[in-house]
Amino acid sequence: MADKISIRTEKIGEVVFSHRRHGANCGLCHPKIFKKQRNSNHVSMKMMERGMSCGACHNGRRAFSVTGDCSTCHAGDVAIQTVNLGKVIFSHEIHTGMFGCDECHPDLFKPQKNSNHATMKAMEEGKSCGACHDGGTAFDVTGDCVTCHVGDVTIESRRIGKIVFSHGIHTGMFGCGECHPDLFKAQNNSNHVTMKAMEEGKSCGACHDGETAFGVAGDCVTCHSNAKDITIESRGVGPVMFSHDIHTGMFGCVECHPDVFRPKNNNNHTTMKSMEEGRSCGACHNGEAAFGVGGDCVTCHTIAVDITIQTENVGKVMFSHDIHTGMFGCGECHPGVFQAQNNSNHTTMKAMEEGKSCGACHDGSTAFGVAGDCATCHTEATDIAIQTENVGKVTFSHGIHLGMFGCGECHPGLFKPQNNSNRATMKEMEDGASCGACHDGGTAFGVSGDCATCHTQATDIEMPTKNAGPVVFSHDIHTGMFGCGECHPDVFKPQKNSNHATMRAMGEGASCGACHDGSTAFGVTGDCAICHPKWRSPSY
Repeated sequence: MADKISIRTEKIGEVVFSHRRHGANCGLCHPKIFKKQRNSNHVSMKMMERGMSCGACHNGRRAFSVTGDCSTCHAGDVAIQTVNLGKVIFSHEIHTGMFGCDECHPDLFKPQKNSNHATMKAMEEGKSCGACHDGGTAFDVTGDCVTCHVGDVTIESRRIGKIVFSHGIHTGMFGCGECHPDLFKAQNNSNHVTMKAMEEGKSCGACHDGETAFGVAGDCVTCHSNAKDITIESRGVGPVMFSHDIHTGMFGCVECHPDVFRPKNNNNHTTMKSMEEGRSCGACHNGEAAFGVGGDCVTCHTIAVDITIQTENVGKVMFSHDIHTGMFGCGECHPGVFQAQNNSNHTTMKAMEEGKSCGACHDGSTAFGVAGDCATCHTEATDIAIQTENVGKVTFSHGIHLGMFGCGECHPGLFKPQNNSNRATMKEMEDGASCGACHDGGTAFGVSGDCATCHTQATDIEMPTKNAGPVVFSHDIHTGMFGCGECHPDVFKPQKNSNHATMRAMGEGASCGACHDGSTAFGVTGDCAICHPKWRSPSY
């Protein structure tokens, strides 16, 4: 059995429980008071004061009370984290050597997490630490800052890494009051400044002017010692990594900044064409001072990404830079065949078949032809949702059909691989066009068979009437009782605007009246509100 258990509290150090001191009769505590299971015995001081946990014995009668001298159990230092001034360490040991716990708790400091936040201003007004640290009872909170604050300040910049400001170096030469609060407010997010402002004497520039101390316009790496690599994200060719480390090993910062590159976020966007003309990276990378930007692309574009080309009806086409750069140099495609510019290489299958774009190589000789098996590139041909006006979506599954047929059996003879070029009516399909070329009742089920085979989501049809509101016909209700052929095409032609009927005609057995005759189903001359639930009285 372990003798000592260390219980860590967030604000007041470790509480060490000794099994040996409490005796060997485990049954007095386990499992009734303390479960022998990790993280199962969490309890607050308030709960212990009510007799739970340690408070079952430590009640002032059997053993000293949990409401007694705090330092009997709690003796740890408290580390208070500030945003810009490092940790402030509060020593319980120093203070309990001079005062009792109840002189601070709970009046000045509540023994509860996140309940004692105080500003310097509040402390100067006598709250929190300022109740004693008033310059009379103890040293003043407005005195020498480093008595409590000893940490360095880390300033994070987006592009050039962390800048570490050392309080230690500066407080060795200056007093806190020489900077605070005139130059730097002792408040979070109140001292943001630009390099330009510092060059004009603000912030660090008040001293770092080239005379009092080294100038802020001097060697950047004096402060920016951790200048980080910059990842430049390009859309089609992956991230380009610029290494400050490599370049600052050969050049000084001023050779690039601010003339070639402004040290400001999102101000240095450029194109390959601009670089070839001597701008941006091209100022040095001209083929003489350093390798040219018009050279081998993979020198910079080391992680050229695969390009996903989205097509409307045949899914994504994935172009792999990795496969192609394993066989060819970048210059064999760029910029002659493909311009290295976003949205500049749109092409059609017809154009590729004529030798453009991918078809420059994929001609059936140099590489497989673009007119070959479609599935070589269109590996994720999508299902096509064909929207009809009154009978819902008809979903064509490429997956089902590619399992039985090759692409060439349908394209381009039956279906042109071009958007909005394959519209067909049911009548035309029954005559052998479009889907009807195979779905003739012989090769595959006929298009004139059970409508629900394809029209699986037949929609409700809303028929507007002039004075009696819309009439909603539910396919769902009717297909639950009847087959499609019982209504189509004899009673209702599956053609838009071909089934207009008057109430008189329905009363004589036409349209809905073929079934709604009062025998087969409720009669059309019955309660109007069954079909016209939103009818309105005509205006006279």
